[in-house]
Amino acid sequence: MPSQIGPYKLLRTLGTGANSKVKLAEHKDGYKAAIKILKKGDPRMDPEFLKLVMTEVNTMKHLSHPNIVNMIDFAAEAFVEK
Repeated sequence: MPSQIGPYKLLRTLGTGANSKVKLAEHKDGYKAAIKILKKGDPRMDPEFLKLVMTEVNTMKHLSHPNIVNMIDFAAEAFVEK
């Protein structure tokens, strides 16, 4: 797994699921963020699953509330090899 994705330096794993990991990362500007990284090439990631992921991304883009985790950025190229 890369140690950096775009402007984010990956620090430590916060959690692991069936087909993704959530990593603590630090942006080059100094703020910290949680990054969800999906495993590219995972056979469980069929087109229907990817459609659900994009639905989640599109929903999160429109949400902003102090009591929820807000999405800062999305990058399809952040998918990583198994």
